[in-house]
Amino acid sequence: LSLDIVIGAVLFSAFIARVFNTNVPEIVYVELAIAVWCIYTWDHLKDAKERGDHSLTFRHQFHKKHARILFLTFLLLLIVGASLVFFLPLSTVYMGVVISIFVLMYFLIIHFYPTFYHKETLIAVLYGLGIFLGPVSCMEVFAGMELICYLIFTMLMAFTNLMIFSEFERESDQANGFPSLAIKLGRYSRLLIATILIIQFISLTVLYLVFSISTEIFSCFMLMNAVLALVYFGKERSIRGEYYRILGDGIFFIPIVFLL
Repeated sequence: LSLDIVIGAVLFSAFIARVFNTNVPEIVYVELAIAVWCIYTWDHLKDAKERGDHSLTFRHQFHKKHARILFLTFLLLLIVGASLVFFLPLSTVYMGVVISIFVLMYFLIIHFYPTFYHKETLIAVLYGLGIFLGPVSCMEVFAGMELICYLIFTMLMAFTNLMIFSEFERESDQANGFPSLAIKLGRYSRLLIATILIIQFISLTVLYLVFSISTEIFSCFMLMNAVLALVYFGKERSIRGEYYRILGDGIFFIPIVFLL
């Protein structure tokens, strides 16, 4: 049901708000949860409808089997989300409209261009923007380069996470004709993932030692990166029972350690 992704997004957004000492109304987190669930559910319903039964993952089989109730829930939450907009801060609404346009563009692209290979990139960017939407829109003073730096790291984490999924599922996706950036890059996909992981370790260390970034941010991002590295370099063990998905999506629960 993608509830793990929803909870992870809310926790991470709350963590960013705490780092910048920003007061974000609870209604903003409710809207974020609704938006993330609706986007992921619509994406899964669309995939489940387009894919043949032989190529469906358990997640897609579930969405295909319960398509009616999930679609009705999707519509209900859309109505609830639209109603709650009137209770949001105006700055949040304005930024939300901009991000919503990008989300619409994403769905239009994958609908009219089924062989689009950069789905992972777009999802990572939109996920990062969604997480930072609440804290940024409620800031009294824009945090500048520090905020942008954390946003980039978040997007890279999400992108690396999705690339690991695509790399581990490359053979099955290729056999079933499903596009992914891992398929497009071929053997360079593994090099890209390893390079990003290493660069993040080095750059986080430099930022912490030289520029004295927040200890909470440094610890959180390092832990997230470490989990992704363990998942990726322990491929054989991670693939068993699709543990790589549990651990990959689970990295966004790490901020709860710093919220307690």
